[in-house]
Amino acid sequence: MTKTILEEAKMIQYGARLEGSQSGEMRAVDGWKRPRRGQRRPRSTRPGSGGDEGALLRELRDEEERKMRSKLMVDLRRERAGMRRPRAVECFACSGKGHMARYCPSRNTKDERNKRSSPYCYERPAEAVAKVIAVIRKEACVPERKRTRVSGSIGDLVDKFPEVHRGQENRIEFYQDERVVKRGQIVPESLRERTRKHLENLKRRGVIRQSWLKWRNLIRALEKLNGGVWVVSNLMALNDLVVKTRTSSPTFGTLCERRRARNGSW
Repeated sequence: MTKTILEEAKMIQYGARLEGSQSGEMRAVDGWKRPRRGQRRPRSTRPGSGGDEGALLRELRDEEERKMRSKLMVDLRRERAGMRRPRAVECFACSGKGHMARYCPSRNTKDERNKRSSPYCYERPAEAVAKVIAVIRKEACVPERKRTRVSGSIGDLVDKFPEVHRGQENRIEFYQDERVVKRGQIVPESLRERTRKHLENLKRRGVIRQSWLKWRNLIRALEKLNGGVWVVSNLMALNDLVVKTRTSSPTFGTLCERRRARNGSW
């Protein structure tokens, strides 16, 4: 029984694979030797390379592998699509499903309940809105838009932060009829004329106006990249006049000692 060239090439190919897998290394079979790593095997010594017949065999084998791979990918996509389920929308307000928290029907009722239970300014007055309350009380009917909810009184915060409310922190000392002036940063001569024209332009447009206060705050002129002038306020004089309370942040040990002393446990 005679064998065709394709059958011989197939036997050579699978024979080389079988012998290489059994012995652990690929040996020469029918004139074929495995090349070293990084070395490209010659076309004439590749298994199944018998001219046009070998190329046809390789094309058929590649086509079968391509069809098998595409079939596996289609099956995998179908399996993944079957595992997916539409996720139910869950509401964080009422722990229900089918709607979001912003469209929850119980949300409006909670807001109305909070509005009814919260005190109004004319029921629980505070120092900050005392004048507004006096004006509202003169009217016979208080409009709904003039009612302001006040959660607490400012007087409750004076005991917690006495230094802030008594003016002992960040206070500015002024003297009567005294003009506070401090020497600022020296402006280059080439920038002074441009700064003056820029200020006159701002004054003419109504952006700035002349002030008659005793306080004189200096300005600082900077040159932009496009050639314009940028005028900013120089707050060095104000920072020097503000009297700040020097306090250091407590450490963790100090906080623990204060807590134990307050609770009465040592």
